[in-house]
Amino acid sequence: GIGFNVVGDLSDVTVSGFRIDNFKTAVRADIGGGTVHPGTGLKVNNNTITNVDQGVFSDEVADVLISYNDIDAKNLGVHLEDSGSSFSSIDNNIFRNTRGPLTGTAVSIRDTFSDDQMAVYVERNNISGFDTGIALEEVTELTPDLIRIYQNNITGNDTGILAVIGSDAGTAKAFNNNISGNFFKNINNSGSGVFDASGNWFGTTDEASVIASNLGLVDVSPYLASGTDADLGLNGFQGDFSTLYVTDEGAQNHGLIDEAIGLVNPHGQIFVNDGLYTENILVDKSLKLTGLGTAVLNPEFAGDALMTITASDVNIDPLIFDGLGIVKHGIVSNNIGNHGLIVEGNTFRNFKKSAILLKATQGGNMLIRGNTIEGSMNQGIQTGTLQKGTYLTIDNNTFGSEADPLNYIGVDIGRLRNSSVYISGNDVYAKNRGISVTNTKSSTVEIDHNLVRSTLAAVNFHGIEGGSEVAIHDNDLVSSHGTGVQFNTGPVNPSNNISASTVSVYDNSNIEGNGGYGIDVFPGELSGDAVINITNNETIKGKFDGIYVYDANLGGVSVNIADNGTITDTPDGLVGSNGITGLQGDGVALYNISSSL
Repeated sequence: GIGFNVVGDLSDVTVSGFRIDNFKTAVRADIGGGTVHPGTGLKVNNNTITNVDQGVFSDEVADVLISYNDIDAKNLGVHLEDSGSSFSSIDNNIFRNTRGPLTGTAVSIRDTFSDDQMAVYVERNNISGFDTGIALEEVTELTPDLIRIYQNNITGNDTGILAVIGSDAGTAKAFNNNISGNFFKNINNSGSGVFDASGNWFGTTDEASVIASNLGLVDVSPYLASGTDADLGLNGFQGDFSTLYVTDEGAQNHGLIDEAIGLVNPHGQIFVNDGLYTENILVDKSLKLTGLGTAVLNPEFAGDALMTITASDVNIDPLIFDGLGIVKHGIVSNNIGNHGLIVEGNTFRNFKKSAILLKATQGGNMLIRGNTIEGSMNQGIQTGTLQKGTYLTIDNNTFGSEADPLNYIGVDIGRLRNSSVYISGNDVYAKNRGISVTNTKSSTVEIDHNLVRSTLAAVNFHGIEGGSEVAIHDNDLVSSHGTGVQFNTGPVNPSNNISASTVSVYDNSNIEGNGGYGIDVFPGELSGDAVINITNNETIKGKFDGIYVYDANLGGVSVNIADNGTITDTPDGLVGSNGITGLQGDGVALYNISSSL
């Protein structure tokens, strides 16, 4: 028989606090008449329902609320049909089947009306022991229904969720559930539309196993990295969104990496499985983004950047950024704060301007390490003004190749203000300048252990002032048509002078300027308290002079050229002027030097 049988018109009927045993159907509300009755309502809560075939059956009743029940049913836990354009909720229940394991359905939702939109939330339930955990029928045809399956444990069934999603996928969504350990499939969608099931735990992090655990058109990306319940104080399941996995396998109806960024916890981890991801990405929270295997990023549309970073404390490694020749930059990072940025082990290719653009920054540590930047772009790394204690390290990267150099500059550093830049252990091949630093004030620059091959200057500075310290050491620097190391200051702009700063070029194995000078401090002015040290270099070679230094007689300038190996120029040999005497070695030219050598 039926425990509670509600027939005809009804208004706000409540069944609460009962123990209902040994009935075919515990609660049945079937108004009939082939239409939904607005203003009706059924509440079934805080009951214990055992040893029944059907727990709650509702047809053509609006505003159904079924919550906090313990339902042990053989064939059907809850059936909700044709509730019309109203809100219904099935939440905080326990559904079990102890009489006929792996038979029946725990929650069945069906909409046979095409002109209304059901809104049903299935939340924080525990569902196990049925043939089907949750069944969705005809819920997205014509007028798509709003179906939300959130924060449930759906485990130990034959099929976790059985869906028939129509060609209009509507708004049916399963999110933040534990859908694992179901014997046939976790989700089986036999419809022609895509079922949105992102943000769930499927029992494994293995990409192939996650895909295989579902059948039909199911969007599983991103998926959770563990089945840990993040809040045991709540019913159902609350997923841990500190780590997510992204896959391009399966059916997708949303952005992949971008969607994961929106879902992951701040300072969380996103793993990107092997595959091709076509999207322009915005990173607007602190996180770590890690590629597994060969994860390739392509742009969805032309624009400024394939990836834009507006947050601090971001780590990107190792991904393949391919701009397809339609995007200006691989990564554009702006306003990085105190925690900085790490870009490590990535590959960049086919960008119109640069692989990495670091716009104006104010403080924080940034590390660009171990990246491969292919020669199909103008610049490798480009920065705006770095100020207020910014600390930038660029090390062990490859910029272009001997066969395919970058079109313009390998490393292009903008203005420095009270900041530090370390460029170390890179291989740089560029058609113009290898490493270029513009207007350094009250800052530190160290360039060491690099191999640079460029057409024009291998290393070039414009203006060093305000107590800056520049050190260039342990490098192999060759310019095929220009100068090896050039301090291209110039009297045209007095701010480009070297003043009140120390410049040291030492312990380099080779500095060659095959179209100009080996080391050139000209045209420009050395002004008060400038110190130039050129020492212990093995070979300095220039087409004109090995070392060329110019001073505008402002006084207080110290030039120290000592203990170098071979200093040569091609045509001249020893060059001296303006009363400078005592120079030993070939290829040294000093002009207008008024201070001691």
